[in-house]
Amino acid sequence: MTDREDFEVRERDFRLRWHQAHVARFNTEVRGDEESWRDRRIAPHATEAQPFLESLRRSRDLSAFQAGTDRWVRSFDSGFAGAAGQMTVNQINKMSPDPDEAVTVLLNVLSIPADLNDAMRKIRLLADHLQTIRVGSHPSSKRAPFVASYYWGLEGPKRWPVAWPKSTEYVEYCTGISDYEDQGDRYADLYQFAMNLDGDPLRFEQVAGWWADERPVIIDEVLCDRAALREGAKKESDDPALYLVNARALVGVAQHIGSSLESVVSEATGRTLKARKPALKWDETWPRGDFWVDWRVPGAYGLAVRIWLNGRGVAIGLRPYPDAESQATDRALATIDSLPVPGYEVLAGGASRNGQDVGFYGGGTGEVIYARWFDRTKFASLHLPTEILKAANELAPLMAKLNGEVETAEIDHELTDKVAEFVSSTGYPTPGHEQDKADRRDFAKLLDPDELAIADPTDIRRIWNSGRYGSTGPMSTLNTSIRDADDAEHRRIIETFSYICWGDEPPAKRIDRVLEDSVLRVRGLGESVIMKLLAITHPEQFITVYPYGGPKGKLKMLKLLDLPTPNSDSRGQSQVESNDSLRSYLDRYFPGDPLAAGVFLYWLAERDVEPVTEPDVDPLDELADELLVSCAVNSCKKL
Repeated sequence: MTDREDFEVRERDFRLRWHQAHVARFNTEVRGDEESWRDRRIAPHATEAQPFLESLRRSRDLSAFQAGTDRWVRSFDSGFAGAAGQMTVNQINKMSPDPDEAVTVLLNVLSIPADLNDAMRKIRLLADHLQTIRVGSHPSSKRAPFVASYYWGLEGPKRWPVAWPKSTEYVEYCTGISDYEDQGDRYADLYQFAMNLDGDPLRFEQVAGWWADERPVIIDEVLCDRAALREGAKKESDDPALYLVNARALVGVAQHIGSSLESVVSEATGRTLKARKPALKWDETWPRGDFWVDWRVPGAYGLAVRIWLNGRGVAIGLRPYPDAESQATDRALATIDSLPVPGYEVLAGGASRNGQDVGFYGGGTGEVIYARWFDRTKFASLHLPTEILKAANELAPLMAKLNGEVETAEIDHELTDKVAEFVSSTGYPTPGHEQDKADRRDFAKLLDPDELAIADPTDIRRIWNSGRYGSTGPMSTLNTSIRDADDAEHRRIIETFSYICWGDEPPAKRIDRVLEDSVLRVRGLGESVIMKLLAITHPEQFITVYPYGGPKGKLKMLKLLDLPTPNSDSRGQSQVESNDSLRSYLDRYFPGDPLAAGVFLYWLAERDVEPVTEPDVDPLDELADELLVSCAVNSCKKL
């Protein structure tokens, strides 16, 4: 067997074992005899799609097919009514210059494939058509696997797994591969995973949906074997490319664990922390082999709660580096000696003279971790989240000391009492609060750089038109700007959103430019929406108080807490400084929970005012409904 074939066999084994670990957890947390989501909601309607296809074949009326299927998928919990599914069919009807050609494509694509190669051909055919009619970022060819396989799965779910967005995300998590140029290949990987690796496509679908909803954090010896693969590499003879897939899988798991536990690790330490994942490569050539996750103190070089895994096991503890200056390790060791924590020990990184050697291959020169060590043989009984939170709580005082924090300020007993009253009177954290946090995660996915360009405008408008994750107030002008934008203007608006969320310049600078620069300015896009976009994409920094001035603004909140107010002519600087001051002051009460800090501030400012229920609908949709009603009434009057 060649090296490449050997690596492919090993990679398949890694994926199988990792998936089996998730199946085992799924079986312990979900009743195996429960009806699946598909059985309850889709199976009763599975035969209803065929008449639409038969009618399309006879009439070749694309508009009738689109209208009929649109009504159908909205008449029950189909899972197809959103942007990834029916919206793509709607766009095909609206944007295809030759409807007859589009009908030919759909009839071909939505019919059951003869085999996997035929399925890949059909998906490529649909992806090519979507690319041909695409204007700006819509419709996206990435939607092709889901649209096609949904129809196949209605007739044969055990033969043709559906490329549900949750299933696709789970496969990407298990494999580390997400950047497909060929949509047929994307479906083929999901098909192989569901049909061959798992063997039961319906179980695979259930496990993937459960994983996407619950975000379980799992540890298994297969991660150690992935790390050991790179540790045994021979630089003088091995091909670095052989290790790239393995590195991607490790980084993908690290990203998942970091984001899933960010808020609770912050809460355990009593401070806001930011999850960090490792880079894909150690240097320009070699993919990484070790695996770590940091929950880092913002602004610090490397002071973090860390899990660090290698071929032998995992360390859970503290990375003790507030800065990267010379003698950093010596200073860290001296601080640790002055405040030792029972059960923890100094463990050596790959190039360190200090600490016990547990086999770490990576790490900077002289790097150590102060941690508890868990041998891989203990993983079966190790509940990783519990041990991480235990370490975060126990090491919090040492983290503060390493960061040079000295408790000099007296406790604000009045504020402490008010926080207690807030918790008591509101029942914090409420189910609504937890839903808001889930909504933030959904909005953050929508604003991800790769997704923003292909996001549906209706979904984007929902960010500010709903009260989810904090209200911005009415935004009719911005809604009109989005609604009336032609393709070029829509692309420019999306570029502005991308810049404010992900630009390289400091946030204050980005805010000012979006408000003042004619190239970036969008009519109706003001400070409140800008700050909500930043709060969604950077929750480690920004709280959910969005205006600066007015009765619900940060300036009022600062005065309520007797905190200094910014002295700057820059609106961006004023927003950032006031936000950081409020966040820092309240962090001890609401660590890692910017939403709670914002809700508390509103409660503090308006305890005697009844809250206004924010609509969870797009005003443009409401306007359309009103126009339809008005037209209907006028028609009746004429009759």
